[in-house]
Amino acid sequence: MTPFLWRPGHGPDPPALERMQEAFPKPMRLMGEPWFMTENRKMYPELMTTLPKDLSPRDLIKYLDDITSGATSFGSLDGEWAEWFHYLLPRSILRHRLHGVFSDGLEEVLITALVTQYPGHIDGKYPGFDRDILTTLGQWIMAPDLWEGSNIRVGAFLHEIPYENYPWKWYEASSDLSATLFFCWKYLSPQEIDGWLESVFAIKDAHWCAQILVWLLGAQKVLSGEITQPVQFEEIEPNIDWFGSFYLKGHYEGDHRDPVIIPFLPQANIDAFQTALRKHVTEALFFEWLDAIAKVDYLQSELSTLPDSFAAAYLMR
Repeated sequence: MTPFLWRPGHGPDPPALERMQEAFPKPMRLMGEPWFMTENRKMYPELMTTLPKDLSPRDLIKYLDDITSGATSFGSLDGEWAEWFHYLLPRSILRHRLHGVFSDGLEEVLITALVTQYPGHIDGKYPGFDRDILTTLGQWIMAPDLWEGSNIRVGAFLHEIPYENYPWKWYEASSDLSATLFFCWKYLSPQEIDGWLESVFAIKDAHWCAQILVWLLGAQKVLSGEITQPVQFEEIEPNIDWFGSFYLKGHYEGDHRDPVIIPFLPQANIDAFQTALRKHVTEALFFEWLDAIAKVDYLQSELSTLPDSFAAAYLMR
């Protein structure tokens, strides 16, 4: 099996997207809104007549958000949410590849919806399906149009270019990065986490280094077990939540009286992550990050004392 690595410019795998589209054709039944109190439920007939590549990101986000809120509130609804999610998943990723733009929030809501469908591990809808999910959705953030060589295209992803005198907010973990990091942490095998993290740390772009530092600082309580579900991420500083992460409470069957709670991260993956951090997060790496960040004035200014907090958390143990 090919190692799962993050390499700038190596985005979603086209053959995997083709396999997923072939496996999940358009459902025969309409999809409708999740929150309805009468027999006259609002339906979405446009999904039957318009290809996902021709839908706006806003519309796709709405449909996927409905799938997420429906699944977390009411359960499977006789498989309706699952059918439409699997149909929309590869086609939403392909829409990004065709249009060459990073659709704000779309990757995040896809990840959130996927967790509602696969709260434990990814079941094999066909041989290799779990790998196809990782090599498409898990590689979206490495897409060529988001990078210029080994450097990010500033403003194309991570944080958008700010308005007027507002800060970039590099002191918060960008939601697209946070969602994807947690996605890989959750669904990779424990044996793959070390190699994947090594590839994450091998990217030396200053903005990337700043964001990894901030995200790791925010993820401390997840590593320690104090925070166990994404719904709690809103309590964390620096921010590490993302679009729809508040839906993810650990139960997805629609039973709110006696719910079965599923851990967001497998303990084996938490252990593997901690082991990899002890191996790779060294003083040498930290000072590489500081040197890179120091070359970008607004990064150094916005991060302020966060590098000191990071050093105290990860290097003075």
